[in-house]
Amino acid sequence: MITGLSASETQRLSTSISRLLAHVRRDETALTGGVAIELGLSSVGRPGSRTSIADLDFVVSGPDAVAETVSEDFLVSHYHRPQPGVPKFMLQLVDPVTALRIDIFPDLVGSLKRARWFTLVGQPVRVLTLESILEHKLLTLSTASATTPVDPKHDDDARILGAVVGREVL
Repeated sequence: MITGLSASETQRLSTSISRLLAHVRRDETALTGGVAIELGLSSVGRPGSRTSIADLDFVVSGPDAVAETVSEDFLVSHYHRPQPGVPKFMLQLVDPVTALRIDIFPDLVGSLKRARWFTLVGQPVRVLTLESILEHKLLTLSTASATTPVDPKHDDDARILGAVVGREVL
């Protein structure tokens, strides 16, 4: 569990996770992002830093891992459909009950095969490994430039993850 979350934040997380999992194929879906980092840090005995949840991030095997019924319980804020030559899709939902944003991305680098099962707020959820999340962060950072900067949180996360998994992050 995420140790720094208040009871109300834990309830928000529990509600959104439960609501979303009813609409996805769990074996083709994995939690990533800040909540996954916090879970991973906790699993290796390291303290996390988050006290609130800004959003939930997931990777899935493909667009069909999320049932169309998701639109019955969530607001669809943004959706990029895969196109010929552009296999990437993106689905952004808003949970009207918890006001959490949920971002769903394709697993373009095969991270799902290394995901581990966690029990998160009473729900079995696959979670990307810290190594896989670090790889994604490093890929994001590699695209940064003066004209196309990336959010500094990616650098912060990469440095924490690098320290935990024993990799130098430049």
